[in-house]
Amino acid sequence: MWTVIYMTQSMEDAKNLKMMFENNGISTRLRTANENDVENDVKNNVASDIKQSCEVLVSKEYIEQAHSLIIENGY
Repeated sequence: MWTVIYMTQSMEDAKNLKMMFENNGISTRLRTANENDVENDVKNNVASDIKQSCEVLVSKEYIEQAHSLIIENGY
């Protein structure tokens, strides 16, 4: 099960969080706040630079680890 761990104000911030989590072994998904999963848009560079609210989701078993990384990295 996927859980929203953080909301960003831009796709750039969401991508940075996704990279940080994945570099620490945490699978991550991105979803705009007003649409479904945007992974395909991100992969295809569609609307990737548009300023929009984005949800960062992690698998339920990694919530605590992801939360710690958010705090450690000043998000």
